[in-house]
Amino acid sequence: MLHDVEMEGRRLIVRYDSKPEDRPSFRDRSNDRGGSGRLRGRGRGRGRGRGYQREESAPCERIFCGNLPFSITKEDFDQIFAGTGSVSTNLITDDSGQSKGYGIVTFSNIDAAADAISKYQNYQVDGRAMRCKFDSKPPN
Repeated sequence: MLHDVEMEGRRLIVRYDSKPEDRPSFRDRSNDRGGSGRLRGRGRGRGRGRGYQREESAPCERIFCGNLPFSITKEDFDQIFAGTGSVSTNLITDDSGQSKGYGIVTFSNIDAAADAISKYQNYQVDGRAMRCKFDSKPPN
């Protein structure tokens, strides 16, 4: 037939296809013995799967602002939070000074941070909806 035939410069390999009831199911792991890993999933091993919801960070004085345009400057970022009572802003940049698309804003108390999150969630910055949440990482 067509097995081991060359077509347009490529070798064809034809294999027999098993019936659907004979094929191993990814849900049925009764005869999974390891080996090639075909029945072990193909993800990156993070264990999140479909429908994964990240835990919300505990309220704190710092908020994480993401989805910022890479063209934003430190001055632009400072100006966005100028009237909010923020203590400091920190736009994260690479070695050349270009924004990495996120920043951290520190407030004097948790209430001020919560107010800023509700005010600036989905705030448009150069056509991008800024995402704000309590910062989950402790300051350096």
